[in-house]
Amino acid sequence: MVNVPQFTKATIQSRKDGYWIDKFQFHRDDQAPGLVVSGLNSGSVQYLENPLRASVCPTRGTKKDWVHIDGSTNSSSACGSWDGESESDIEYTLDDSDDGESPPWNCYNIAQLNTPVPTASLDITNNGYSDVIVGYEFGNTMIDSDPKGGKLVWFENPGTKGPEAPWKEHFIGRWPAMHRLAVGYFTQRSEWRKDIVDDRHFRVVHEIYAKRFDGPSGLDTLIVASMEGVHWLYYKDGRWQREHITTGEPRKIGQRVDTFSPGAGDMWGSGSADAGRIGSNPFAYVASIDPFHGPKVCAYTRSGRERDGNLWKRHVLDVYGTPAQKRLWGDGPGHQVICADIDGDGEDEFLVSLFGPLDRDDQDEPIGSGENPNKGIVCYKAIDLDNGVFAKWHISTKSSSRCTIGNFTARGTADLASVSYNVKGYYQERDPKVTLYKNQLVPGLKSPITGSLWSGEGMVYLPRPVSVSQCVTKALIQVANFAISVEVYPPNTVISAPKEHGLKPLYGSFAPKNQEKRVPLGGPAFPHKEHLSNPGGKRTTVRADDKKGAVILRLVPTQELGHWKRAIDVPVKNVFDLSDHGLVFPDLSFTRVDKLWWGARFKGVDFYNMTGFHFKFLDDKQNIAHMQFWTAGPNVDARLHDHSDNAFKELHTCLSQGTPNGPEEEMGGMWAPGSATMSSHRPEGYPPGSVLCALNPLEEHGRIWSEDASGNAVYRRNNTVSYPCHAWHAGHAPEGYIDVWMALEFDAWLDL
Repeated sequence: MVNVPQFTKATIQSRKDGYWIDKFQFHRDDQAPGLVVSGLNSGSVQYLENPLRASVCPTRGTKKDWVHIDGSTNSSSACGSWDGESESDIEYTLDDSDDGESPPWNCYNIAQLNTPVPTASLDITNNGYSDVIVGYEFGNTMIDSDPKGGKLVWFENPGTKGPEAPWKEHFIGRWPAMHRLAVGYFTQRSEWRKDIVDDRHFRVVHEIYAKRFDGPSGLDTLIVASMEGVHWLYYKDGRWQREHITTGEPRKIGQRVDTFSPGAGDMWGSGSADAGRIGSNPFAYVASIDPFHGPKVCAYTRSGRERDGNLWKRHVLDVYGTPAQKRLWGDGPGHQVICADIDGDGEDEFLVSLFGPLDRDDQDEPIGSGENPNKGIVCYKAIDLDNGVFAKWHISTKSSSRCTIGNFTARGTADLASVSYNVKGYYQERDPKVTLYKNQLVPGLKSPITGSLWSGEGMVYLPRPVSVSQCVTKALIQVANFAISVEVYPPNTVISAPKEHGLKPLYGSFAPKNQEKRVPLGGPAFPHKEHLSNPGGKRTTVRADDKKGAVILRLVPTQELGHWKRAIDVPVKNVFDLSDHGLVFPDLSFTRVDKLWWGARFKGVDFYNMTGFHFKFLDDKQNIAHMQFWTAGPNVDARLHDHSDNAFKELHTCLSQGTPNGPEEEMGGMWAPGSATMSSHRPEGYPPGSVLCALNPLEEHGRIWSEDASGNAVYRRNNTVSYPCHAWHAGHAPEGYIDVWMALEFDAWLDL
């Protein structure tokens, strides 16, 4: 089922001109981004502050903003220049009326410059505040560019002084006709050194996007659109590599290199291009506008969609424009393509910004504005990539120079912001505006998390956090009054963390502000323990690791903490939905251990097990962890064991304490070697030095396995992890309550 895009519209700013717009995170802890906007005519570069900067949606955690610009601190910048010297439709009803619900966005001036064109943002000072990078002194037009211009500068965020304070200017470099800018972690260098990536192959560079993909060595790469078509640039083996994707619009007979009028003269190639993700493939298709300021919307696909080996096939989806624009003189109306997951199904749609209709009078001056089908924002969705079949919706019929995607309403949706096109010498929209389009779709109809049935247990295949653009989640099970789900967060994402929720990382990490990271293998070693709830006091958010992102288990209380006298009474509800694959997940339940193949020595013992879920990465099926559940009646222990027959790193979290009122030495928990002075009441048969780590609900004991001086796990000759003898031992439980706990068995070798 195709989910039809639905947006409501609100005007943020009325302007005299318009060209550039980009999402801008003023501070890394902001809950919703603002915008940086600029115009060539006025020269103003402005920050529009989102009134929801400090808000958090109470019913849904914030999700990752879709970004083209990486937030790495050790980054290089990539620039494109204009000259060759350097470098099937589904019916939908439009609603272009303002909904009037957007509170005012404050406007702050960053700089006044001569013909600024591209901007980008990056925390250059590494203080949590994003700085703004601008290329300016482009010149009057593409043909009449400034040979002494192309200056690249960055403006230092005033930080705690507030956005109204002056933004200090710093010079980076210069290259004539600077027209596009991207920042990212391209070469692993820590300094900013000017390197020419390519000065032989590209003319009229009109788009460069930084894309991570699964790039070589984890580096950012570049998608470049120019008169030479679309290329993929990446840094590998100490140098920049170039791969040709498509020539774009072919050069026609009679088109000349040395023509500069009408408009910009004869044009071919591509004017804007981006790569779209389908499933686990981040390079499944390429969308483009062909050529520069061109009328053609195209998609490029490959059978099988492998990254290497197959030629790209061009599909011309639409041809927009007036008769003059279709002459391919760079008169429009297509200006930008951008890929993003708009409907929340885990697959990228692409958006096209059309600036509007243009013709030329007898003096070759541009004319045309007003209502026209050749302007607005159009959304395309892949239906059948192998055959190049897409669906299309008009999101807006108002002029759009560029649009940017972000969580502007702090609801975890892919909202849009757009600026009208108004540039002297080109198209000039009569009433340019900055407009917010608020996404009304509930994201997540199709999750990138894939579930399957695995010999009576659940198999959860997870996307890599670096491959998703926003949080994805899947409900697993409800046990002992806790609803447990798995969630995947891209790097540097804000994660909702109400104080009553337990958050357990399975991969990557997260951290409250100014506190230590929470990692999968826990904090200090046994006999210390760690509470899974947010340690950040009143703060209700944490942040995913800025490189790996995070995969977490979320444990949410469904009722008050429960106590039960029998395993059969512990509430269990299966919510693991496999209906998309035509599978039915069985009802999980606790089984007395002496009924299991290995449990003969527990004959008649009040000791129960419920198997649960395997977690693996979808792309290479790398094992991450296994989750299962246990109960033990009063004074029952799991018998001393050392895992000499299996290789994993195991941690346990209490869900219900059978001796809730203590004292601690009578409570249930994990027994293992520790300081001999810490316990004087060890159970019979437990070796000297064994100590108790008593656990309350959502508390997890520290690492028990043996580690070397560097903190690395020690392995036995049979490749199992070296453990001392240890066991869960239930407490005295004078009221007859059982202990209930969750066990996580992490892969013995994976770098978590």
